[in-house]
Amino acid sequence: MSAAVPSDQPGAPPSTDKTAGFGSITEIAFDYKFGNLSRFGAQYKRLFGERPSDTLRAARSAIAGP
Repeated sequence: MSAAVPSDQPGAPPSTDKTAGFGSITEIAFDYKFGNLSRFGAQYKRLFGERPSDTLRAARSAIAGP
């Protein structure tokens, strides 16, 4: 399960609601001022316990439904 990140935390990866189909992982990383995608992925995994692509895939599946 993913945890929310306080919005006042500079450079924090977005919460999962941002990844529900509103952009690619690259766009989201750049929106949050990450210039290095590897660092974005590492910080995201540390905070949420999963890769950004896993979160995006699950969000898109949830929206699409069964």
